Amino acid sequence: RQLLLPNHPALWDPFAMAGLSRILQENFYYVAARELFDWLHGIPGWIMQHMGCYSVVRGTYDRASFAMTRDILSENRGPLVIFVEGEISIRNDALLPLESGILHLAFMALQDFQKEHQLNALSELPSLFVCPIAIKYIFSAKGIDRALECSLSRLEKATGLIKKGGSHYERLMRIRKLVLFETSRQFGYDLNPEEVSPEQITHLESDMIRKLEQVANLPEEPSLSYLGRVRRLRNTMDRRLKENTEDLPPYQTLLHQHQKKILKNFYWDMERMVNFIGIYDGPISPDISWERYVELLRRLEREVLGDYLLNPPRTAVMKVLAPIDLKDHYEDFVHDKRKTTEQLIHQMETDLYQAITSIHPEAEA
Repeated sequence: RQLLLPNHPALWDPFAMAGLSRILQENFYYVAARELFDWLHGIPGWIMQHMGCYSVVRGTYDRASFAMTRDILSENRGPLVIFVEGEISIRNDALLPLESGILHLAFMALQDFQKEHQLNALSELPSLFVCPIAIKYIFSAKGIDRALECSLSRLEKATGLIKKGGSHYERLMRIRKLVLFETSRQFGYDLNPEEVSPEQITHLESDMIRKLEQVANLPEEPSLSYLGRVRRLRNTMDRRLKENTEDLPPYQTLLHQHQKKILKNFYWDMERMVNFIGIYDGPISPDISWERYVELLRRLEREVLGDYLLNPPRTAVMKVLAPIDLKDHYEDFVHDKRKTTEQLIHQMETDLYQAITSIHPEAEA
């Protein structure tokens, strides 16, 4: 019984896991967000299902999906892959907060096995190994200069910046600053042009998320972090977009359909907010890595051009961490479910971050 929990820095991660599956010569099951199965009239969804993927509606108690997860793990059908961040972070050197509910489901699978086989002694439980996997992308220096030059030129043209020369870093910072001021002006927020402080950016982020929360009729939750508020907003939108309205009277159905149209229009704004975090998350120094350059330019392309256009060749480096046997923690889980899952998630978060940051281009070349 294996639960494989990779981080989720990029859209290409499922292909990296498929590569690992091929190396091990073992088929994996995968959990994917429900909306992915509707792309291109459901054709990718049909292919995904035949490759061992099944869906989950984020932010809801997706009974069928959760039952499938517990069934696969309890019956030992094969390794199950769940991206533990819950969504693509677009962060090659960092992590989003990990989803603790995944471990809760795994423990419940052990509980299902115990009940089905009427086990009295915990020693009779089978092992269920949770295996964190760190994924990081390494870009070859060969040809990267030309790829960065093309991306910078596209962004300078789209933003109306006159190419003034300078290093890649100087041009990147000019574009980054212009996008920040244009975004703040759109949201009616005045930034100090002399010195943009982290506090100003934090206030701008808060204004952006608050306006979207108002559209979704969500009350403010001061205890949540910025990323926590974004995740709550995304989960709320996913839940409302997938709500079943078959049993509602016609008028309530009409109101629900109207709200769905509004939420669909705001999905792009929500994606912009997640993108915004990465563009202005912390200071940028002239000696940043190729990977950080690519990450920032791709985020800026998404904001300015509407899509990721910079796609230089890369290598997915994967570190498979030491597995955790949930059988060893099952008794603790029975006594205190929340504390046990939170402690394990915290341990995994620390180990995954150390693994990601320990992968260096020079060592992996």
